[in-house]
Amino acid sequence: MSFKLSLNIFKSTKPNSKLDFSGMLSIKPAELDALCRFVMSQTPDQYGTVQMPISGLKKVSEKVGPYIGAWAQPPMDWVDPGDAAQKLAAATDGVVVDVSDDMF
Repeated sequence: MSFKLSLNIFKSTKPNSKLDFSGMLSIKPAELDALCRFVMSQTPDQYGTVQMPISGLKKVSEKVGPYIGAWAQPPMDWVDPGDAAQKLAAATDGVVVDVSDDMF
């Protein structure tokens, strides 16, 4: 399973607001594990952060007017390992054999 974060950013309409924009980031609870696996599989940059591609579009709502709809998701080449390690451990009763050394 992969994941997709959804973000909607609106221009602030409140008088005397210190914020120019505000919005909401949404993710489905079923996708949280995939998000965590993605973050943990990445190598942090020199600032200790992990980056994820974001795309967005200008949109218009009848209720609030123009806003930016954006989404973040892992790169297309990222393969989610899912729960492969847990399934392997269950299938082998937790026995792991190191085959990295040449057996012959």
